[in-house]
Amino acid sequence: MGLPIISFYEYDMSVLQKLEESYEEMQFHKNYFPTINQLLTPSLHFDQTGQVDVQVPLQLTQENKNLLDSYSLAN
Repeated sequence: MGLPIISFYEYDMSVLQKLEESYEEMQFHKNYFPTINQLLTPSLHFDQTGQVDVQVPLQLTQENKNLLDSYSLAN
């Protein structure tokens, strides 16, 4: 009984690994991080020790809010 489960797991992992490494749209850091970071950094405030305080609510234009919301839905 254990062998089919292991085979299934190995197949799934192989497919997921190929998707994560090869499928351009799955490259989250490359595709989404720069824009999300640009939207959030005006609301981040760092003290002398490097601790971050997030100013909420975020000060976003409606266009930027929609953009950030669309990234949330994509994942």
